[in-house]
Amino acid sequence: MEVVDRCQIFLPPDFTPPSTVPLSFLDIPWLFLSSPVQRVLFYNLPQGYTFQEFTGTALPSFKHSLSLALQRFYPLSGSLACALPKGRPHILCSKESSVPFTAAVSTADFDEITSDSPQEASLLHQLVPTLGGPIVKDGTRLAPLFSVQVTLFPSKGISIGVHFLHIVADGMAISHFMKTWASICRAELQGDSSCILNSLPVHDRCLLKDPNGIETIWMENGGKLIPPPEKDHGLIRRQPADKVYRATFTLSRDHIDRLKSWILNQSEEQLQHLSTFVAICAYAWVCLIKSMEAEKATGSSNTDIVYGFAFSADCRGRLGYPIPNSYFGNCLSLHFVLLMRDDLVGRQGILLAARAIGAKVNELGEEGAPLRALERFFVDVDEVCTVHTLIVSGTTRQRFYDTDFGWGRPWKSLAGHIDRGTCISLAESREGSDGLEIGLAGTKATMDAFSAIFEQGIRSMDV
Repeated sequence: MEVVDRCQIFLPPDFTPPSTVPLSFLDIPWLFLSSPVQRVLFYNLPQGYTFQEFTGTALPSFKHSLSLALQRFYPLSGSLACALPKGRPHILCSKESSVPFTAAVSTADFDEITSDSPQEASLLHQLVPTLGGPIVKDGTRLAPLFSVQVTLFPSKGISIGVHFLHIVADGMAISHFMKTWASICRAELQGDSSCILNSLPVHDRCLLKDPNGIETIWMENGGKLIPPPEKDHGLIRRQPADKVYRATFTLSRDHIDRLKSWILNQSEEQLQHLSTFVAICAYAWVCLIKSMEAEKATGSSNTDIVYGFAFSADCRGRLGYPIPNSYFGNCLSLHFVLLMRDDLVGRQGILLAARAIGAKVNELGEEGAPLRALERFFVDVDEVCTVHTLIVSGTTRQRFYDTDFGWGRPWKSLAGHIDRGTCISLAESREGSDGLEIGLAGTKATMDAFSAIFEQGIRSMDV
């Protein structure tokens, strides 16, 4: 990896952002829950694409279009600010706000990195920019929120990696930003302004109402979520371990339909909710538990083991009052499912997992349910933190594969942060055929076992 450019991308000189962007009560949980989020998009380049085209044409367009996109999504250019010792956190912006931008050239194997097969996770982290640590200035702690890296693979492709704190925005909002930036860049490269995405973000965080006092609950209790280092469960934030591998598992529409039909055929009573999300998460959860036990040679005599499953749900449209789809910030609720180990690895494990996850998703239709989940979080989380919990990151609704910078659809979209804990990522298939991609990270032994169990299970599911 050779860095060829490193700079700051500033807001346009004629634009002055609001000096302070408040955090809503739905932003506050991400002060305590999440490590920084990483997303890398890969694009195939035309044959014969040169380094001179990259530095002379692509890089200037990337930089200029990023500045214009940041004008619309200005919180990304700011800093997470908190007056010491106990000030209320907020996002601080100014005319001098900027985003770190890195351009690099890589000699790594583009085809290997973008393949579905297991590979060392460290390969992907080279394509994600550092975010930088916090500083203290005039009694205020300031933490950067967003950074960008563009990497050329000569004669093969380009990757665009972003690194951001979850507190500034959720996945739907970041996807909106990426598509907007891409449309501006594509317009510059192709000389056609008609492709610029005109959907403007909504920044009014006062739209979100907090009648249950959730912000106070989280500010008073959030510190409990940072556990001692000797505990190892799915909710902790840890640095990627050496020799962690990652892989992508793709399911076609036919695979998904067969899985859902198989689950329905196993049930003697009607399931409350069996969406693609529920079916896939139930199947992946069971396969992962079995693969981890296969790696550790866990015996079946321990009937007291409990496993957890955690997911977030988009609340735009679930709060009882209108929140625009273009709202920029966090609009998520958090949910847990707990099941006994013997239920999960038993003959009806996938069905029981689907029933439990589906029941939790079904509750989201009840009035006030998303807020109740956040209000009760610290009642439930003590039990969750004592078990091994699988976390789901991303949804097919984010549609990162629709992000066209001028080279068409991405060849690959990867979530770089899933190797920092027990986590899977979900995304739509790059083929655009209603399929789905599951990203997973773990030891080589876990990955090999998961692959065998996952593929054998799909093959055995006859409608």
